[in-house]
Amino acid sequence: MVSATAGRPALFLDRDGVINRDDGYVHAKEDFVFCDGIFDVADVATRAGMPIVVVTNQSGIGRGYYTEHDFQRLTSWMCDQFRLRGSEISGVYHCPYHRDASLSAYRIDNHPDRKPNPGMLITARNALDLDLARSIMIGDRISDLEAAQNAGLAHAIYINEPGGNATSQAFEGMHIDMTCCNNLSAAKDILTKLMFSTHSPGHSSSRKPMP
Repeated sequence: MVSATAGRPALFLDRDGVINRDDGYVHAKEDFVFCDGIFDVADVATRAGMPIVVVTNQSGIGRGYYTEHDFQRLTSWMCDQFRLRGSEISGVYHCPYHRDASLSAYRIDNHPDRKPNPGMLITARNALDLDLARSIMIGDRISDLEAAQNAGLAHAIYINEPGGNATSQAFEGMHIDMTCCNNLSAAKDILTKLMFSTHSPGHSSSRKPMP
């Protein structure tokens, strides 16, 4: 686990499956469908004064499906949509590397930035003066939770939509404080309780995911 320096707590968001519908290697705004409730989640963080940081694996770049320029152009548009609704994205960090990348420059096994590794969160911490020990992650994959745990985050909210295949076995060996829910509306309520309770995120009560 990586120790965190003093700073501001942040809300970390995965992208595909949390910010936008995960339709597979989305790289153009025409195909980018925002998930219901994501702007409400962002509003909770904004009202709490928490920086919002996106950390996303983007192996589609390494696989040659789209380019870094395509990703950055979409990211700029995405951040504009949040800004128009009153929330600022403080940083977007992505990992284009994958062991099966078609492009040799991106063919790296277990790159430190690729979740479940904590590299992107550590980079964000250093760049934005964040306190990871009081920060929260919202993700829809076990690798999101593992990255949060490996970075020493306070809490993770796991979105396991109805029909999802996560089981209790998937969480074996995990010790991060976490909550499982079915949608972003529920995630917003959990985040609100964490942010506006009498306890800081780093001292929230332990809530284990449902099987």
